[in-house]
Amino acid sequence: MSVAEFSVSLKPPSIAQQLAKISPPEKGHHLQLSDLPVLRRGKYLFTLEKWVHRHVSRRSWVLDYGYALVLTAPYQHHAIGTAFWLCKICDTKGDFKDGLYNFSQASSSCNKHLRQVHRIFRAAGSSEAPISPSPQPLSQLSVLQAFQNTPPVPLIASSVKSFRDGLLDWIVTAAIPLNVVTHTYFRSLLLTPPEIIKAALPKSGTTVQNWLLA
Repeated sequence: MSVAEFSVSLKPPSIAQQLAKISPPEKGHHLQLSDLPVLRRGKYLFTLEKWVHRHVSRRSWVLDYGYALVLTAPYQHHAIGTAFWLCKICDTKGDFKDGLYNFSQASSSCNKHLRQVHRIFRAAGSSEAPISPSPQPLSQLSVLQAFQNTPPVPLIASSVKSFRDGLLDWIVTAAIPLNVVTHTYFRSLLLTPPEIIKAALPKSGTTVQNWLLA
């Protein structure tokens, strides 16, 4: 094993890596906070907020780029149940403390982090939806409709450097193999006119599944 491989093996697992090894709680079961799977980051002990509030959901564009977490044990001045937002990009890179923000009141700090650190901007003209839990549960159909009607959040590339940084963030966050971005097909797709991409872009994994089975 090389020094680089050894250092990676000692790196604490990210939230994504921990989630890959955890079975989500079964629906319909009324569980206490102490019964939910624990996600550890440093000395923080979390669980996913969606496991705590099973029948309500937050609505904020920053959740596309971060995890909504809840403390399962007190830490420093934070009580059990305190909500946090953790940037997926920072978490994947191992810099989780740089991307961890209190998510109990407002998402302005999360917005600022995405904008200044990763150059990720909310779609122009879109309004920030309330981050407080919705009072009524959404049906599966209404969630899909809301997703389809929500303007995409652009990675605004104002220069070669910002495009490169956005590409690197995508590669790291989504664990994209490097041979994908150098593949001829991928480079050809990048040259596709925007209106065609908008019309053909799959809305979910099910869409891709249907294409493969057609």
